[in-house]
Amino acid sequence: MRSCFISTSSFSSIQLNSSVKTNLTYSKNTACDKTRPSVVLCSSSSAFDLPSKSKMKSPPSPWFQTQILLKSRSRGCHLITSEVISQLPQLSQYKVGIAHFFIQHTSASITLNENASPDVPVDMETALNRVAPEGFHLYTHNDEGEDDMPAHVKSSLVGASISVPISNGRLALGTWQGLWLCEHRNYGGSRKLVVTINGA
Repeated sequence: MRSCFISTSSFSSIQLNSSVKTNLTYSKNTACDKTRPSVVLCSSSSAFDLPSKSKMKSPPSPWFQTQILLKSRSRGCHLITSEVISQLPQLSQYKVGIAHFFIQHTSASITLNENASPDVPVDMETALNRVAPEGFHLYTHNDEGEDDMPAHVKSSLVGASISVPISNGRLALGTWQGLWLCEHRNYGGSRKLVVTINGA
């Protein structure tokens, strides 16, 4: 792309950069009937070129929110990092920020924990069952079976939301950290997460 700037002022008043090519032509000045030099400045330098809209990358919106549907899982604690990220392509647009994950249920929970050893989720489920054991005689609320009220207890203990920093388009998780879905019902079905991102 070449940009040209035309001046009809005297050549002595023009200061030229060494990178700019100068072409001198002469034209008739009709106002004073004198011939004056006309300076045409042309440059192929990129400094004179404005990027086209197609080449300009728009910054992401500072706020973004979406809902993620997680597949149905059996009772227990499950690593869901890959499943969540696969449904969140917008994450890569953010250099820095915070991703907030909120589960829309009262009988399941979300947390951060071990992403490597398969023994940790098993032990976590065992520990939660000790804290909130099943038994009709233990609870007043038994509308949906023995696992109903214990699921509510576990959900409140583990929590309904987590926040994770974003760094260079990725969740800034620790080496051994992963996102967990804790399913507290025997047949909980698919679960919904609301993901809210704030960043730039």
